[in-house]
Amino acid sequence: MNTKVLLGIIFAVALLVRFVGLTSYPVGLTLDEVSIGYNGYAIAETGADEWGQKFPLAFRSLSDYKPPVSIYLVSLSTAVFGLGEFAVRFPNALLGSLTVFAFWAMLKRIGFSNKVSIIGAAWVAINPWHVFYSRAGFEALIALFFVIVGIWLFLRSVEEKSFSSLILSIVLFCLSVWTYHAERVFVPALVLALSYLKRRELLSLFSKSVGKIAIAGGVILLFSVPLFYLTFLTPAVSTRALATSLFRDFRLPLHNGFYLNYSQFIFDNDLFLIARHVLGKYFNYMDVEFLFRNGLSLTPKSYPGMGLMYAVNLPVFAVGIYSLFFHKSRNLRIIALILFVLGPLPASLTLDEQHAIRSLTWLPFWGLAFAVGAEKFLSMKIHFKNVLVGIYASLLGINIVYFGDMYFRQFPYFYAELWLYGYKQAALIGCAEKENYDEVLITDTFGTEGPLYTGVPYEYVLFYCNIAPREFLANNRTIPGFVHRRPDWKKDSKQNMLIIAAPYDLPLDEINKDKVDYIRYPNGRVAFVVVRP
Repeated sequence: MNTKVLLGIIFAVALLVRFVGLTSYPVGLTLDEVSIGYNGYAIAETGADEWGQKFPLAFRSLSDYKPPVSIYLVSLSTAVFGLGEFAVRFPNALLGSLTVFAFWAMLKRIGFSNKVSIIGAAWVAINPWHVFYSRAGFEALIALFFVIVGIWLFLRSVEEKSFSSLILSIVLFCLSVWTYHAERVFVPALVLALSYLKRRELLSLFSKSVGKIAIAGGVILLFSVPLFYLTFLTPAVSTRALATSLFRDFRLPLHNGFYLNYSQFIFDNDLFLIARHVLGKYFNYMDVEFLFRNGLSLTPKSYPGMGLMYAVNLPVFAVGIYSLFFHKSRNLRIIALILFVLGPLPASLTLDEQHAIRSLTWLPFWGLAFAVGAEKFLSMKIHFKNVLVGIYASLLGINIVYFGDMYFRQFPYFYAELWLYGYKQAALIGCAEKENYDEVLITDTFGTEGPLYTGVPYEYVLFYCNIAPREFLANNRTIPGFVHRRPDWKKDSKQNMLIIAAPYDLPLDEINKDKVDYIRYPNGRVAFVVVRP
């Protein structure tokens, strides 16, 4: 079977696992997805975001600012498909599927055989870490696609002395920085490391060519100057950075310059405490439990979980990692080391522990390790190789079925609430019935155990009621007929008002049951109560 056919089959599998049930799983659009979707729709319709800013480079939300690339991609998909769940998730699912080609090309360029590169592409196609983030509007997945294509183009440019490939790689690396926050740490470090590795080839490419230097420098400035402006002269970058900063971690007790004695100043100073804290977070990402047992957080910690990668591949990774650092190709060894060292770095500089999405920059290393492990196994001369392949295929099939059960059954059962399931239904009910009431109240507080979380219901009303962006702005960013707050039952019950609220905010024992409906989570628990006057 030739390469095109094999890659076509792998791409078809990638499309299948990313597009089937895309609008239903994950079970609800997150607030970020709804915000990205509506702002993309607003850009497509008016050229401005929901705040009225024309073609912004950072999209304002209620608590921070969003990078622009994913929103502009969604603006294209909404222009084609209209405002809806499919349009929001389409760019991720498509680019996630196309990553199999990019990864195959990158592995080939690094120096792997075509067979091993195809195996690497197949690994990406069904890898749970990659599949999970391909099926929702996560900017990190789009940024990763740009990074992988950027690496391929960079290596192609220095090996074939292709200046056009180098410019394209610069553009893609820059786009990744404009797509997700983690790439703002990862990509500069990656580019510096790759440039040093290929410094002779780069010098030869730019040798005696002021024009090429000017063009490359101009492209870099085109992307970097606006980013520096946003970083240092506006809150667009700093707001998010401060919100996720490791300095907000209560487990990092700094002296803030006040030391009890010289011993503390020398041996227990703030720089030492910060370095120790970062290293601790960094090495936590190498936890086998996180990687192969519970990293995707599809179930609570006390239940069987799902790792970032299939457990059956653990022996392949072990062989691959060992072989990587003794591989005959110096180029491969160093690139693998760069990806290994830099992969967890951005996530280690943030507040949370073992964050699967912020560490998505690490995925290319694991793809390399798997490819090398597969290459090592395929080169082994053993009589029972076919038996081992059969056993591996059977266990892989079991792992895939297990992931499917975790993703399609257990994840919605346990975590629909955290994906703001119920706000879609609340918005649709409000839109359908608003003409019957003076006002529709949708609470901004939810949580089955009490007022645990605060939502932004107006974003769901904008999205699911398909409110025209110009109309929303003309009404001073309000939606006539809707209010979004917790109910005051004594006051609100006397109004001609449709109330959609959390069960703990209503005296259900006092309300006529004929006037009450329920919006339930997939596990049967009540998400919201719908009370009609």
